[in-house]
Amino acid sequence: MDITHKIQVINVGLEFFRDELERQEIPVVHLDWHPPAQGNSAVLQLLKQLRGTKKEAQP
Repeated sequence: MDITHKIQVINVGLEFFRDELERQEIPVVHLDWHPPAQGNSAVLQLLKQLRGTKKEAQP
Protein backbone atom coordinates (compact mmCIF):
# COMPACT_ATOMS: atom_id res chain seq x y z
CA MET A 1 0.00 0.00 0.00
CA ASP A 2 1.43 3.35 -1.03
CA ILE A 3 0.36 6.27 1.12
CA THR A 4 0.85 9.53 -0.71
CA HIS A 5 -0.48 11.94 1.91
CA LYS A 6 0.79 12.84 5.37
CA ILE A 7 -0.49 10.62 8.19
CA GLN A 8 -1.66 12.11 11.48
CA VAL A 9 -2.71 9.88 14.37
CA ILE A 10 -4.72 10.18 17.57
CA ASN A 11 -3.61 7.38 19.85
CA VAL A 12 -5.81 6.29 22.77
CA GLY A 13 -4.12 4.57 25.69
CA LEU A 14 -1.37 2.54 24.03
CA GLU A 15 1.91 4.25 24.87
CA PHE A 16 4.08 1.75 22.98
CA PHE A 17 2.08 2.50 19.82
CA ARG A 18 2.63 6.24 20.31
CA ASP A 19 6.35 5.65 20.85
CA GLU A 20 6.65 3.66 17.63
CA LEU A 21 4.85 6.36 15.63
CA GLU A 22 7.10 9.04 17.08
CA ARG A 23 10.16 6.92 16.24
CA GLN A 24 8.99 7.01 12.61
CA GLU A 25 8.45 10.78 12.84
CA ILE A 26 4.69 10.44 12.36
CA PRO A 27 2.73 13.20 14.11
CA VAL A 28 0.71 11.69 16.94
CA VAL A 29 -1.52 13.05 19.70
CA HIS A 30 -1.63 10.73 22.69
CA LEU A 31 -4.65 10.48 24.99
CA ASP A 32 -3.72 8.81 28.28
CA TRP A 33 -6.90 6.78 28.80
CA HIS A 34 -7.65 3.75 30.95
CA PRO A 35 -10.95 1.90 31.36
CA PRO A 36 -12.95 3.00 34.41
CA ALA A 37 -11.94 0.97 37.48
CA GLN A 38 -9.21 -0.61 35.33
CA GLY A 39 -11.87 -2.93 33.88
CA ASN A 40 -12.76 -4.45 37.27
CA SER A 41 -16.55 -5.00 37.03
CA ALA A 42 -17.08 -5.14 40.83
CA VAL A 43 -15.35 -1.79 41.35
CA LEU A 44 -17.19 -0.35 38.35
CA GLN A 45 -20.55 -1.31 39.90
CA LEU A 46 -19.55 0.42 43.13
CA LEU A 47 -18.57 3.56 41.22
CA LYS A 48 -21.92 3.55 39.43
CA GLN A 49 -23.73 3.26 42.78
CA LEU A 50 -21.73 6.16 44.22
CA ARG A 51 -22.46 8.32 41.19
CA GLY A 52 -26.16 7.50 41.45
CA THR A 53 -26.21 8.44 45.13
CA LYS A 54 -24.33 11.67 44.44
CA LYS A 55 -26.79 12.68 41.71
CA GLU A 56 -29.79 12.07 43.98
CA ALA A 57 -28.29 14.25 46.74
CA GLN A 58 -27.97 17.31 44.44
CA PRO A 59 -30.92 19.78 44.32
